[in-house]
Amino acid sequence: ERKTAEEKTDIEKLLDYITELSSVAEDIDKYKADILHLEELNKQKDEDILTLKESLQTKEKKLSKLIEDLTERCQLLEQEHEKLFTKSGEREQSMYAEIESLKKKLSIEEQDQQKLQRKQEEVCSQLQQEKV
Repeated sequence: ERKTAEEKTDIEKLLDYITELSSVAEDIDKYKADILHLEELNKQKDEDILTLKESLQTKEKKLSKLIEDLTERCQLLEQEHEKLFTKSGEREQSMYAEIESLKKKLSIEEQDQQKLQRKQEEVCSQLQQEKV
C-alpha cells in the first residue's frame, strides 16, 4: 500500500511537472511569437527610418539647389540694382549739369533782352526828340 501511495504521489508529481512543463512550453511559444512579432516591427521601423532618411536627403538636395538658385538670382538682382543706381546717379548729374547750362543761357538771354530793351528805349527816346 505504501508503495502504491508513493507511486500515486510520484504519478501526481509527474503529472504536475508535465502540466507545468506544458505551461512553460506554452509560455515559451508565446514568447517566441512575441519575439517574432517584435522583430517584424523592428524590421518595419528600420525600413521606415531608411525611407525617411532617403526622403530627407532628397528634400535637402532640393532645398540646397533652391537656395543656390535663389542666391544666384539675388546676386544678379543686386548687380542690376547697382547698375540702375549708377545709371540713375549719372542721369541726375547730367540733368543738373543741363539745368545749370540752361540757367546760364537764360541769364545771358535775359541780359541780352535787357540790353535790347534799353536800346529800344534809347531809339524811342531819340525818335521822340527828333519829332520835337
